[in-house]
Amino acid sequence: VDDPSIQFATGGRTQTFTIPANSTVSPTIQLQTGTVAGTITVSLKLTAGGQDVTPSTITPVTITLPPAAPGITQASLSQSGDILTIQIIGYSNSREISSAAFDFTAVPGASLATSEIVVPVEKEFQSWFDNPASQQYGSQFKYKQTFVISGGASAVGSVTVTLTNATGASVSETIK
Repeated sequence: VDDPSIQFATGGRTQTFTIPANSTVSPTIQLQTGTVAGTITVSLKLTAGGQDVTPSTITPVTITLPPAAPGITQASLSQSGDILTIQIIGYSNSREISSAAFDFTAVPGASLATSEIVVPVEKEFQSWFDNPASQQYGSQFKYKQTFVISGGASAVGSVTVTLTNATGASVSETIK
């Protein structure tokens, strides 16, 4: 996937600069790498007086972004009656997530029948990442998981969430 957030730090996918005559110093070029694993290729084209003067010996620079564990950028929960809804915003640069683990902690004085649930989510995430509409977001996603809590969702004090893909597990995020 061509992640649209891959851009030069100045914005866009092209950057123009001037090297003064008799100088060999070019400005520092910075870019943001987006959220998708793969290869970024940066080419240089030199012009003088509007003419292409790029030497044939100049080769493009390639930057390899290896697959990584998912990242959670934001997580929240809401409680209504017996319903607990968890929303996670994050990214998986390999554009896949296999499971979501939820570790529940009860409020003081309450107990929970189950303290940990691991949800297989590979099909749901694959459906999102295979959808052409997802490409504009690179590897970013919004995932919502709902649980029915026997005895009321208010018995849950916090939930720790961990997402896993083929590369590894995310840093856990605890939400209250």
